[in-house]
Amino acid sequence: MIFRKSPDPKSDGVEPNSQLIFTNNNKWYLHSAYVGLSICAVYMTLATAVLYRDFYLGNLASEITPDHPLVFATVGYTFGLVLLYLTRQLVNRSLFRIYYHPTTNVFTGIEFTWLMTKNRVTFTSENVKTVEQNSFLQEFGGNFLIKQKLYYLPKKDFKSPLFYNIMIGLIKPEVIESK
Repeated sequence: MIFRKSPDPKSDGVEPNSQLIFTNNNKWYLHSAYVGLSICAVYMTLATAVLYRDFYLGNLASEITPDHPLVFATVGYTFGLVLLYLTRQLVNRSLFRIYYHPTTNVFTGIEFTWLMTKNRVTFTSENVKTVEQNSFLQEFGGNFLIKQKLYYLPKKDFKSPLFYNIMIGLIKPEVIESK
């Protein structure tokens, strides 16, 4: 079993008194798929450019057949770009960590930008709405609408059902403090 150190709120740019309430367990798969597909896209772009250059310099327009390497490279390049786009959509719709500050009742989510740098999304429970969709498309479409942007947050990745219920507004934080 691999033990990972819990992320420090300071490294994510969050207030020190914040509690970590959500960690996306799929984050390493999403990161590795996105980075791997990005590297493959660069390679396919270079390979396709070399094939196109040879094709046009050699005036081989009359010799192109369905088994020509240029046809395979074009199909592979297109398929790679579609995979890269779909993986980017998954990364774009994922919050990787959510912190909760109990005194201000503010949530801070950590997402990654196009260049894989950290970005903070600050919201309250009033900014969160649940979205019910077809379960197959839910990962691409998202299951939470936070500040008018769809995110996919697996419910099983919350540290406690209490924090999940506070985030979606089923439980008011004042009720917990009064008990």
